[in-house]
Amino acid sequence: MKMNNKKIKYTPSLKGWFLMESVVVAIIACTTYAFLDFLNNYIIRQDHNYNPIYCIGMIVPMFLLISSIFHLFSKSLSKTIDGLTNGLNVVANGNTDITLEVEQGGIMKKAYEDFNKMVRELQSVQILRTDF
Repeated sequence: MKMNNKKIKYTPSLKGWFLMESVVVAIIACTTYAFLDFLNNYIIRQDHNYNPIYCIGMIVPMFLLISSIFHLFSKSLSKTIDGLTNGLNVVANGNTDITLEVEQGGIMKKAYEDFNKMVRELQSVQILRTDF
């Protein structure tokens, strides 16, 4: 008996990737702050009464602020990429009657313009095929 082994393809979401990236950046920033705080107080000043709990009081708000800022930026970028991806899926399914609003492209404005140019060229190829 032969079994059909189907591979399940895992496609991580862009939003999940950006969220993970923002958390990693916040952890790196907070770790750097904690290390520099320890280096300054314990090694340079040689303050042996140094209590790292004060550093933790700064790290928690710092972590929340950094991860929130990165999340907001990544949410905006994710929305822009999702618009382009949705447009590509529509064209891949054979529908070339779509244009993307270039103003909504944000930092990917050039990609939106190129997408619209590609769609216009595909439409002209379809017209040539139907005419000849």
